[in-house]
Amino acid sequence: MRPSILLLLLTSILLASHAAAEEITTAKQEYLLGETVQAEVNMQGFDVSKLSFLDNKSNKIAVGFLTLVIADRNFVYFNIPLGIEKGEYALTARDKRTADGVLGDFEISARINLLSEAGMSIDPAIAILDPLKNEFKIAIKNNAQTTQTVNITASQMKAARATLQIGPGETKNAYISYDISQLEGEQSVQLSYTNRSYTIRVLVPEKKIMETAQQKEQPTQSGTAELKFIGPETVEKQASTYTSFSDQITVKSTAKTEIKNIKFSLTGSLAQIATLKLQTADKIGPEGSIEQYIWINKDKKAAPGNYEGSLSVEAEGGYKDEILFKISLEELKLVEEKPGIKPNITAFNQSRLSIILNETRVKEEPNVAKNVAIAAAMLLIVASIAAIIALKMGKRVQKKPLEEYVKGLKKGRK
Repeated sequence: MRPSILLLLLTSILLASHAAAEEITTAKQEYLLGETVQAEVNMQGFDVSKLSFLDNKSNKIAVGFLTLVIADRNFVYFNIPLGIEKGEYALTARDKRTADGVLGDFEISARINLLSEAGMSIDPAIAILDPLKNEFKIAIKNNAQTTQTVNITASQMKAARATLQIGPGETKNAYISYDISQLEGEQSVQLSYTNRSYTIRVLVPEKKIMETAQQKEQPTQSGTAELKFIGPETVEKQASTYTSFSDQITVKSTAKTEIKNIKFSLTGSLAQIATLKLQTADKIGPEGSIEQYIWINKDKKAAPGNYEGSLSVEAEGGYKDEILFKISLEELKLVEEKPGIKPNITAFNQSRLSIILNETRVKEEPNVAKNVAIAAAMLLIVASIAAIIALKMGKRVQKKPLEEYVKGLKKGRK
């Protein structure tokens, strides 16, 4: 697979790689519910399946990790779930290591403190500038119960709007324009609301590397034009089986003429859980592009497990490219209740829910013997009441002739 120009640029982004202790670092130590955590994981042999988000009792909290691998550096971001309690949590990576011939556990961790208020979710938490464009988008979701005013600032870039009014549960997009030739090193976009602030890292290629890449981007007469995906070569994500997610992927042509008969395909086990918007496209214009959408676990019915495969594009003339996907889907676990202790339920297991529903149905089934006994008792009570009423009415009927007889005697005496 030919590496994309964007990825070539990314190898020069950030500081040069250097030896450092294995560790996890987060952008902040304090977060709100729903807020997006940014982290960097410096760990040998790291992949997203080794990463967990744990509460203070080491219970695993299901979250959807998004990862970026840039110049051998692992960046991770994810949203804090809304339904968990405040307190101390840990972002932890675990592995097996051999030391002195003995296999043992290895772990690195970063602690964060979670407050009870709800905050903003940001996507992306790390923005990568594309030298072929002059604008990027940030999706901001308000998880609070009140409308929030978000202020947007960017030192060497320009926000289309300086403020956004975002209602409860609403998502709005902030658009940031830039002239990549005027930027150097790492930039940032600052979001602030109430007494909170959030910094989005913006990665910019070095000028010399960018100029070299732009020269490679230009097609030559010898036929070096490409049809390629814009973005990372590998996408890794960890999520629960009860969530679905999608992504928009740009396919770019550098050819001076039309590219025809474009076909998309999914390979490996990825095809079991992924759906594409486009299967084919008639053509892409000269140096044009098209947008493809991929949905993962769209019906939220995928089985737990690791899924791997590629999204491929091919066209007439031998053009082709692909993106590798590594998806880990986990089934949510129910925290069992202990006597006298209120469980901290952060997720619900659907199979457990089915058991509970079945138990409820069993309890509601009628008990035939019990119902017959109740019916017989009710009939006996009704019969007794009827007999008492009949007896009283009989006495009233007999009483009237006796009174008339007594009256007749009194009249005779007179």
